[in-house]
Amino acid sequence: MRNSIPQAESRRRQHSAATSSFSNAATALLPVLACFLGGATEKWAEGIVVAFLGFFLVVRPPRLSLGPATNGILAALLLLAAIAFLPDRWFFIPAWRVALVNDFGISLAATVTPQPWLTAGGLVSFSAGLSLLYLVAILNLELRGVRSQPEEEVRRGCHWWPGPVIAAAVEQQEKSRGTQPQCPPPTFR
Repeated sequence: MRNSIPQAESRRRQHSAATSSFSNAATALLPVLACFLGGATEKWAEGIVVAFLGFFLVVRPPRLSLGPATNGILAALLLLAAIAFLPDRWFFIPAWRVALVNDFGISLAATVTPQPWLTAGGLVSFSAGLSLLYLVAILNLELRGVRSQPEEEVRRGCHWWPGPVIAAAVEQQEKSRGTQPQCPPPTFR
């Protein structure tokens, strides 16, 4: 009976590591999908990418937080973008808007934005971008893989310059969190 507890713990860690690596791979492949869809410059392609991101966030929501300050800044950015939906009479009405309504007889929406449907699409795109940014910011990458990649590239003769920069960034992040590095720093020969 004593051996069953460590085995169950070991299985749980393996399952957690497998889902974590799947999560990291899915997050990394999302921009690749956008590239294969023509850079997601068309709304249908952007919709596919946002749908995959939404599905991923529903299936595996973030379990960490960036803290109240960062969350507040991101929420403030989203609220600033939503100001366009406030009534236009709350703000200064520009001359072009008066000219379109009075001189040309064009009826505009009563919001700050003259075309709220386009602004709503932009707001959805912006919130999806903020969600992806948040998701990438809280990823817990396997540090050994991040550090060993540049070393392997140098050994093979490929001088991949972002490798040391990424390793240094990960090390700095560990120091700021107050955790000890999980593996020795990369050595280049």
